[in-house]
Amino acid sequence: MARKRRPLKTPEPLSGVLSRSGPDKQARAGCPIPPDVWRRAVGVRIADRARPLRMDGRELTVQAATAVWVQELSFLAPIIIERLAASGFDVEKIRFRVGQIEPPLRELKPAPRRVVPAPLPLPAAVSREIAKIDDPLLRKAIAKAAATNLAWQRSSDAAASEERRGAPGSRSSSPEIAPPGRGSRPSRGAGPRKP
Repeated sequence: MARKRRPLKTPEPLSGVLSRSGPDKQARAGCPIPPDVWRRAVGVRIADRARPLRMDGRELTVQAATAVWVQELSFLAPIIIERLAASGFDVEKIRFRVGQIEPPLRELKPAPRRVVPAPLPLPAAVSREIAKIDDPLLRKAIAKAAATNLAWQRSSDAAASEERRGAPGSRSSSPEIAPPGRGSRPSRGAGPRKP
């Protein structure tokens, strides 16, 4: 039978709610090592595939994504313990287990802002074709859309040519820069002769 929670006098912080909402019962006690400390101790690649779950005395339980990760991390346990100790965590032993790892939270980067270019004057041939439209509202809307589209095309072309100008040039193919076996071939007769 589930225990009833006592009523709260004040609203509960969101961090408390989130710490109890994990899929793992042990995760409800909260992470024993802050995520940034764990990431610095083990590196990004491991931190994305293994998470500390709980601390029992001086034994840390870590959940890894697969059995292969558990095996690999068991070899790295002494190094991880040393790095955690350098961060102020008294860990004597690490126990690894397999379990689901949630994908890491990535920092959301805002989309780059694009400046809307001013509409450009339409070429005479396009203006003549638009003038043939009977409806004045439709004619005005098409003219505005065409002028704006022309401006966007011109700004895209300018950005592309700017990008091409900044691209690195071709590398030299001289033998001293080329990787072994990719330089110029020695001429016939050069090099040691076969007996």
